[in-house]
Amino acid sequence: MIRQFSGTAAVIAAALIASSSAAVAGNPPAVTAPIAQLPPLEHYLDVASTMSFEARSARSSQSQRGAERDQAVWQLLPRLSMKAGYTRNNPEVTIDIPVGNGEFKTAIITPLDQLDGTVQLDLPLIDVGGWLRVSQASELAEAARFRTGAAIATVQKSVARAYFALVAAHALKSTAERSLTAAEGSRDVVSRRLEAGITTRVDELRATAEVERSHQVLVGADVQIKSAARQLSTLTGEDIIGVPSLMEDDLHPENAVDDASLGTLPAIMAARAERGAQDTGALSSWTTLAPTINATAIDRLTNAAGFGQNNSLALGVALSWKLDGSSVQVARAQLAAAEGAAIREAQTVQAAKDELHDAWDRVQGELARATAARAQQGAAAQAAVITRQRLEVGTATVLDSVIADRDAFAADVARIEADVNVKLARVLLRLAAGTWSTATATATTTATTTATATATTTATTTATATATTTATTTATTTATAATP
Repeated sequence: MIRQFSGTAAVIAAALIASSSAAVAGNPPAVTAPIAQLPPLEHYLDVASTMSFEARSARSSQSQRGAERDQAVWQLLPRLSMKAGYTRNNPEVTIDIPVGNGEFKTAIITPLDQLDGTVQLDLPLIDVGGWLRVSQASELAEAARFRTGAAIATVQKSVARAYFALVAAHALKSTAERSLTAAEGSRDVVSRRLEAGITTRVDELRATAEVERSHQVLVGADVQIKSAARQLSTLTGEDIIGVPSLMEDDLHPENAVDDASLGTLPAIMAARAERGAQDTGALSSWTTLAPTINATAIDRLTNAAGFGQNNSLALGVALSWKLDGSSVQVARAQLAAAEGAAIREAQTVQAAKDELHDAWDRVQGELARATAARAQQGAAAQAAVITRQRLEVGTATVLDSVIADRDAFAADVARIEADVNVKLARVLLRLAAGTWSTATATATTTATTTATATATTTATTTATATATTTATTTATTTATAATP
């Protein structure tokens, strides 16, 4: 937020010093290097959606949930396992088998070096619990995907606040620099008038105090700029380089908000998916009491087959049924978790509605403030013109003109603050409604250059008019004092 601050009579004298010095020296205005422009808000919003800690952490969780879903699916697919072994049998077991004609054949029952190999294929035929676990894992993976979107939306709101805080801080610094220059010029004028004997020591002390106060404001503005830039850099992972432009709003009203559009918000979608996953988990916990049926195929290779074949194949179907009282308690706990998930979903929906309506109300309030600030600016500027006209005909004092110009300057600052706040409120409204887009961003930041040019022109015109009036008054006063 831009802090408004009031000046004293010293605020206007800077323009006199600057214009008088340039006129006497005949020097052209100094040429300064171009200042880098800060990228627009949408740039940082896009960067934060990929580079912020929150977005990266959410994507990591999303990848984890996706892997857990794939794991649940693979547990229902056929599983192939292979096993090989070597056994040293001592002694070797053999048997002599008669083959006729008094001859015998030696058969090896257990060889000295036994080799075994097994290939087994397991296929779950009926596993209701496994099927439900796949469904639950899929819903959790979907919830993690929506959580990523919700995390990005949250960090984008923080980015918008940090960005506009940086804009406001730079506006404050610009104002503080002009105030400091004016205060230093006023102090020099008062010092010369004191040497000429046409002012008092008290006026010089007041001018010096105004210089020090302006120093404090400038230092505070620098601290705010560094703080806002550091926060924006932390949120986006980018170095913040450049100066933002002041922003002006056309003060168009916002359409009424509709709660029906909130159903597609990532946070609500995530809460809904998590509630569905808990419901599925509660149902899955009861299936632990149901039997499972698995099919098995085993192919065995061995050199210790004895009287059988070295290669054998076995097929089978197995039914498993486990009755455990603790499974009932697990199911009850899952039912309670599902109820809690439903409550959290309702809470998320209500919070989204409240945030949307609060954002819309904030826009309306900031529009009213901006309208009042512009009316204040117009009235203060007109008062400054009238006061200068009265000063020229001798019906107003220099102090009256100084105060009027100070009020006009403060009104300019108030208008800048109001425009920045309106822009921020509009961005937060669109983020809360889930309607932010690049086109919206372009429309939101329109007229930035125009606002900067307008503010610069206004400040230059006011300074020039003040300098002219102050120069005339000073010259008249000096001449009068010198007349015997």
